[in-house]
Amino acid sequence: MSEGPKKATPLQGSVANDNVDALASQVLTVVASRSPHNAAKVYNRLVQQLVEGVRSMERGAQDAALQELRRYGCTPTDIADIYIPAAARVLGDEWCRDEVSFADVTIGTARLQGMLRDLEREWMLEQPKMPANGPSIAIVCEDDFHTLGSMVIAGQMRRVGASVRLLLGLTMSERMEIFREHSFDIVMISATRTENLETTRKLVKNIRTTCENRLPIVVGGTVIEHNINVKALTGADHVMNDPKEALELCGLKTHHQGGGLSEIRSLTTQKALMSDSDR
Repeated sequence: MSEGPKKATPLQGSVANDNVDALASQVLTVVASRSPHNAAKVYNRLVQQLVEGVRSMERGAQDAALQELRRYGCTPTDIADIYIPAAARVLGDEWCRDEVSFADVTIGTARLQGMLRDLEREWMLEQPKMPANGPSIAIVCEDDFHTLGSMVIAGQMRRVGASVRLLLGLTMSERMEIFREHSFDIVMISATRTENLETTRKLVKNIRTTCENRLPIVVGGTVIEHNINVKALTGADHVMNDPKEALELCGLKTHHQGGGLSEIRSLTTQKALMSDSDR
């Protein structure tokens, strides 16, 4: 392969620790009901079909992949919270192994993000309106290559009644202007690379200086998988990848609804299932 930009594993980001254990189990129950002896293999086949759909140049490939997911009983929430992150992980792993080009990954990411937006609109049309008194959340992504995970989390939060402002692709001054003009209950920062922690520390410091009321700040993302003290290095109040736990620690409540945040835990089961595909 020709030498391209420095690898940033563009699809790992905060998706790597998005919390989908319970939902994945539910989806596999549906899959098992249709293919009881090969549930894990069917699950992996559906994920791979989605990957191939977003990589394909053929018209209708993405729609066909989504139709297959729906045929197995997957809801828009299942697809957004389980299958899109799983497809993103596959693309990210392929990038790390030099099996796909940077352009392929970028295009695939954009298509997955487009699916997320479409699924969220679909969910909003089908579900009853949530009460408007949930927490107000600012989600900041520190790396423009890792926005998909932030979008997944934003969708999860909105589905349980939170008001979410995604701060993507903004300069530090633009972010601080938003914090001056808007009142938030919590800030969630997605950090993916250790070399960017100094920028994250400056962001935390600027938020503290800009906001009159002390906002709880939570840092998550793949950066916390490294053996470093992220909390001390950034000055955040909490460091974790469980959005439900983060809200609870900050004394914030959401409104439970099927497929919502209270059903979301970790990727442990999903990882195990994906590794079972060839057994």
